[in-house]
Amino acid sequence: MQHSASIRRRWPKFHRRSGYTVILLSIDLAIAGYYMTSQRLVTTHNDWYHIHTFYNAKIPLPLLWWPTFEVAIVILGLFYFLSLYKLYISIRSKKIEAHRRWAVFHSMTGYAIAIERLIASLVLGIGWVLYSLPEHVQSGWLRLPRDISGKLEVEVSALAWTLTAAGSAVAVWTYAEWRRAALFGPLRALSESSDKKVD
Repeated sequence: MQHSASIRRRWPKFHRRSGYTVILLSIDLAIAGYYMTSQRLVTTHNDWYHIHTFYNAKIPLPLLWWPTFEVAIVILGLFYFLSLYKLYISIRSKKIEAHRRWAVFHSMTGYAIAIERLIASLVLGIGWVLYSLPEHVQSGWLRLPRDISGKLEVEVSALAWTLTAAGSAVAVWTYAEWRRAALFGPLRALSESSDKKVD
């Protein structure tokens, strides 16, 4: 609704007031997420600095190596708060184009959790299928652990991967949107468009 051009034109006061509501709710949701993480209410590795790998992959690529769920939340949160701050500052400075750009990016970072839930559902489904296969397939071909602690380690690693995958999806989405809007041109053009003000 906030991204609707017709609503912005027809009801600018409504857009402004609902925008402040969105900002307050965004802060509230972010604090809740960080609180849950700090209280260990998320499924994560015991060591926050642990690096998960896909079958002990030696190449440090994003989806072959990935951080714990906690670290991924912190990284995502940095972009979330940065975009929230920038969209607020830009509209206070009446930089409409910059405000719209940051508002769209903020929405994208907010969608990361929803995307993560979808990916997690898929990953958990795949995990259920794999552990339903015959034991010789699990142990021999797939090298899946059979003990409870090993299974838990795989689950924790897989859930951490889902957030990294969601963050990667948002990064690709952002790149596609910004490229379509020609935001990867010269920095001068970007700064000039950001400095456009309205009376």
